[in-house]
This record gives sequence, C-alpha cells and structure tokens, in this order.
Amino acid sequence: MLTKHGDRDKDSVLIMCVFNDAESWGRGRSMKDFFKLIGSFDYPKAKVSIALLTSSMTEFAKAKVLFGSYIAQYPRLSVIFRNDFSPGGLTRANRHDHSLQASRRRMLARYRNYALLSTMESWHQHVVWVDADITAIPSGLVLKMVQSGRDILEPMCVRNIRGKWFNYDSNAWVGQRK
Repeated sequence: MLTKHGDRDKDSVLIMCVFNDAESWGRGRSMKDFFKLIGSFDYPKAKVSIALLTSSMTEFAKAKVLFGSYIAQYPRLSVIFRNDFSPGGLTRANRHDHSLQASRRRMLARYRNYALLSTMESWHQHVVWVDADITAIPSGLVLKMVQSGRDILEPMCVRNIRGKWFNYDSNAWVGQRK
C-alpha cells in the first residue's frame, strides 16, 4: 500500500477491482490499461484511491512495481493478494456455467468484502467497483455518480458482440428477470 496526503476530504472515491490473474484484464490488455482507463475519468485524481485484490502472485508483484509510477497522482494505492476463497474446479472456461454461479458469486462477494474492509478509510465517501475486463467508461460517469446524491447506483454494463449491444451484467441482481 502506498499513501500520500492530498485533497481528499470531500467526495473522495475508492475504486475497487477484484481480479484473478493476467487473463482477467481481457485479450491483449494488462493492468496498465486499467490504470489508463481510470486516468481517463474527468474526476480529480487527488480524490481517487485505487484498491486491487488479485489471486495471482505474479499480478500482485506487477501491481507493486506499477504503483511507483502512479502514487504521485493518487492519494492511495493498495494491492492485496488472496487466493483462499476459490472453489475447486472453477476455471476461466467454465466460470459462466449455471451450476457454478452460486459458488462463484459467493467467492467474489467474499473477495470484495475482504478488499473493501481492508482498504476503505473513513475519508472515502464513495466506492466504485470496476471489473478488470471493462474497456470503456464514459469519462464523466464518476463525477455524475458522485453528484447524484444517491447512496447506491448501478450503471448498465453493455457488451458489443458482432455490432450488436447486449446488457452484459446479468448477475448484478438476483430474482425475476424480465
């Protein structure tokens, strides 16, 4: 964890990302692309902290090195290595199988809870979760979310497959879907 003091008293945002390994960033992408995406936000970097939790010791080591390049821009950068919640038999190839969804979602919830409880400070007023494989976020979205005054927001996550847009984040809610 690297920390620096700055203008973080009002509307500070903690951006959280829980990911497995280098493949989690998506084809041809890396942690640097994630930082580039976060850096594209129209939101003061002095009010943005970033916390990562990974199950890969290799990605953990890469994050520690990469943080040296970014600590001058952000008040706090944290990386956590933890791989003890992973259910047996879960692979990248079968992770969307219906029979594995309950245990996979439980595992992700445990990792997210642990990451949040380990990194959130009293001066963080907002938390934004970003999946590792997200490639685009409108630059003004975080500012819009902070200014909304609402406690919980969930932007719609879409995916472009062969030129058609689809709602992708089907696991965000449990219950009847329309």
